Amino acid sequence: MADNRGVYNGSQAIIDIVNLLKKETQATTLQPVPFDIYSNAASTIQALRISTFEGLEGLIGSAMIELLSDSINLLFNSRYQKMMDHLEAMPNSSGPEKAPAPAPIDYSKMTDEEKYFLEVARDLGKRKIEMLKALDIGNPEILESLSKEVRSKQIVIMFLKPMEQFMGVDFNKYGPFLKEDIAALPAENARSLIESKIATELHSK
Repeated sequence: MADNRGVYNGSQAIIDIVNLLKKETQATTLQPVPFDIYSNAASTIQALRISTFEGLEGLIGSAMIELLSDSINLLFNSRYQKMMDHLEAMPNSSGPEKAPAPAPIDYSKMTDEEKYFLEVARDLGKRKIEMLKALDIGNPEILESLSKEVRSKQIVIMFLKPMEQFMGVDFNKYGPFLKEDIAALPAENARSLIESKIATELHSK
């Protein structure tokens, strides 16, 4: 007989997340959540997926996975939207009018995963402001420095199939490569190979 503990744990996880979701959607600011809420949800989903359920228990297990996945996604998206609204309301140097500064985000109420996404979004916002400022003041040198930064970016990839030698956008020759070879290539070339399913990304540098 299948072990029912996974189903019971999943049921309790759904109840806990739904209660957190209700509080989150009823407030305009981030609400406290357990710092391990996302990792616990992922672990519970993993446990449910690897459990062997039969008959009715199998149907319940599948439905529970879907409910748990949907509820944790809704919770994250609700909190993520609040963080993005905060960044959009931040005053910037582009344009004659500035919106009032929003209330600061309470980092003590954010999980590590949420802080990761916030920092990425904050960096994107800074880049946008930098480019718009260069356009506003008519400074092509700043735009050229941005272009150089993009052209110098490299992505480490692993080849999924052999590849003949080619010339990169930096006019350097790369290859030939065998299947499972690893190489650091200019981002533009790497993206093209990844999109063509010739390689897969490992990390950027």
